[in-house]
Amino acid sequence: MTMTFEWILLAFLTLLIIYHHVIYTSMMIWLGRHCSADTPEYERNRSFPSIALVMPAHNEEQCIEAKLANLLMLDYPAEQLSIWICCDGCTDQTAKIIESWQEKFNAAGIAFHSIEEKTNHGKLVRINQLMALAKLESDLIALSDVSALISVDALKQAAANFNNPQIGAITCCYLLADATLGEEQYWQWQNKIRYAESRLGNVMGGNGAFYIMRAALFSPLPEDTINDDFMLPMMVIKQGYNVAFNQSINSIEITPTDNQHNHQRRQRIGAGNLQQLIRCRFLFKFRQYKTSWLFTSGKGLRTVMPFILVSYFAISSFMAWQGVGDRQGGYWPYKVLSTYWLYFLSLASIVAQRINYTTLLVDTSLPYSVCSAISVASLAKAGATYRHCQTIKHSPHSSSNAAVIFFSA
Repeated sequence: MTMTFEWILLAFLTLLIIYHHVIYTSMMIWLGRHCSADTPEYERNRSFPSIALVMPAHNEEQCIEAKLANLLMLDYPAEQLSIWICCDGCTDQTAKIIESWQEKFNAAGIAFHSIEEKTNHGKLVRINQLMALAKLESDLIALSDVSALISVDALKQAAANFNNPQIGAITCCYLLADATLGEEQYWQWQNKIRYAESRLGNVMGGNGAFYIMRAALFSPLPEDTINDDFMLPMMVIKQGYNVAFNQSINSIEITPTDNQHNHQRRQRIGAGNLQQLIRCRFLFKFRQYKTSWLFTSGKGLRTVMPFILVSYFAISSFMAWQGVGDRQGGYWPYKVLSTYWLYFLSLASIVAQRINYTTLLVDTSLPYSVCSAISVASLAKAGATYRHCQTIKHSPHSSSNAAVIFFSA
């Protein structure tokens, strides 16, 4: 492999990192902040479509009452609303609590369907089961996690969006009730990005806290699907409809999670992203170029970014190894080894999460971001170093010098 090819490959990987983390993300956040809102106002005197809200539950005794109270307060015509809940092999008091609310929903005139299954088969199986039943009776189907509360007018706001016949699904803002400053900022950015996606074409997936779709567009997902709240909206896009984002609807996660659960969630989402990359390849056959670009720039690059960083590290290490024998100028071992500790920190954080040791290292995203930043910063160093290489290209040690200089950036 020639030195020129190494430089081209490193520059290409660096540009991908810059594009995904800096250019694309910054542009989407800016668009999300500056695009004018186009949320339709619902009319007071009009007929509303029938809506079924489906909700699998497994050992949710801590938050099920808050959720049921939230559903009971929704501002929507009672005769047009039905609630479908499936207790998926609950071993706590969830089923009994749900049963105790039956009379309250009956008194409010809301159809309330509760199914208790003795065996736990998982969320996706129950979603398929509930949606197949609700599809027969309703125009729209809403999905919502037990642990999330939604805006009182969420259903009316969503129903107004479906006046547009091209809209197939609606998703909403996602918030945390007990968020740290960093989490709050992250979800503000994510909501802005999703709104920008909506304005440019389609929102890439939904969030399990709340999303709603046309019942006729539902088809059961394969039972090995990992991220159902992403794939169901994507199946709507596959059928030629749009997935939009409604800024006026909020969903609030009320159950705090610890570091261990966050780590498990990230592992699940990561595995789901790889699966999505395969199952959403239909996007590249469409003539919806904006949607294909959004998927590639966002979810696509996010999925392959760890592999890009590993490749970047491997190539940089190979280039540094070529210059191991050249110790002139003090580049070896101090400057070469100074870069390795960042990658070691990333690995150490993952190990710390796996053994539940979080006293010093609690967040794998920090070293990951640091590694990304180091790779991005290397582009600036690459330009200067490449020019330096040109001045010493006739030297027998030119490749070695360039490799060590670049890797020590």
